[in-house]
Amino acid sequence: MKTLIQRSFLFGVLASAALGLSVNSALAAYGTINNDAWKKTTSGNIIYAQAHWIAKFGSTYYLYGEKTQTMVAYYTTGSAGTDDSFIATQVYTSTDLINWSSATQVVVHQTNIQASDYMGRVCGVIKNPAGTYVMWVKYTGSAGKGVACLTSSSPTGPFVWDHLQTTVTNVYDGYPGDGSIFLDTKNGGKPYFICSDGHGRAHGYVCPFSSDYKTINAATQVGSWIADGQEAGNMFYTPGNGYYHYATSQTNGYSYSYAYEVHSTNLLSGYSADGTFAGTTSTNTYWAQVTYCLPVVGSSGTVFMMACDRWVNENTNYKNAGHGTGFQVWCPVTVTSAAPTFNALATWQLDAAAGTWKN
Repeated sequence: MKTLIQRSFLFGVLASAALGLSVNSALAAYGTINNDAWKKTTSGNIIYAQAHWIAKFGSTYYLYGEKTQTMVAYYTTGSAGTDDSFIATQVYTSTDLINWSSATQVVVHQTNIQASDYMGRVCGVIKNPAGTYVMWVKYTGSAGKGVACLTSSSPTGPFVWDHLQTTVTNVYDGYPGDGSIFLDTKNGGKPYFICSDGHGRAHGYVCPFSSDYKTINAATQVGSWIADGQEAGNMFYTPGNGYYHYATSQTNGYSYSYAYEVHSTNLLSGYSADGTFAGTTSTNTYWAQVTYCLPVVGSSGTVFMMACDRWVNENTNYKNAGHGTGFQVWCPVTVTSAAPTFNALATWQLDAAAGTWKN
């Protein structure tokens, strides 16, 4: 004989089925991602994390990004102002990608990091085999120009200066352009540095790391882009069809742009001809630039969330377009064939625990 609790649960399942819903969807915990509003913490504070990266360690997501004086000025006054000095690289934490903690400053002024230095795009944070957290970030300043390596014993810092890598072997003219870290889940999560060249941004590269992840080793060129170049290289792998996807943006500087995408079943060769990233052209990647793609792996599937940045603190075009609020744009990517599609959505629903989304 079924207990009252069992009968109540069964009734709920049958009712969900009658409405055309699965038990999983009926019990799913969806939250809203709004790309037309400032992303804020649960305490109501603005999230300052430009040029950002989201890592997952254990069951927690860590959102890293930079905070500068111009960002604060843009949010508080609507004008970028003239002071673009570095305040800190910050981290926010979440278990569902919806609700975020207050900020912790993980990189602040140090011997090699001054207020006048450009401490920009967080290319990624990874944990090496020794248990050290390694951050790679774009840097131009008193120590030179390149990609800075910082380390910490904790994902919430503090991260301290390790060294500056100014060149990468086989990259055209040596200097790497905008980059991000790709974790190859097909091969045990092995990390690679994905970048364009810093000279004309006409080439795309895949670069392995040293065993301690503190050196970017020699690059393999996997793409040759159009004459005016492409930047913000990032990569993701879709196990459902076995394709590696390499995405880039136009070189529009501090403005929005549509994106490009090539794909291959081999990490280091055989990529398709350069083409536009479907879904990005009509709204210019929802008035943003691609940064990288985060696989949100859950109990029922995987959501490929393309994380994009709005450089609103530098360009009034955003305000004129009517999409001036919000530094980060997060949109789901669907893959029904070899080529993926970017879903340019103002709002959408994400259940990170299940790895599912809906419009």
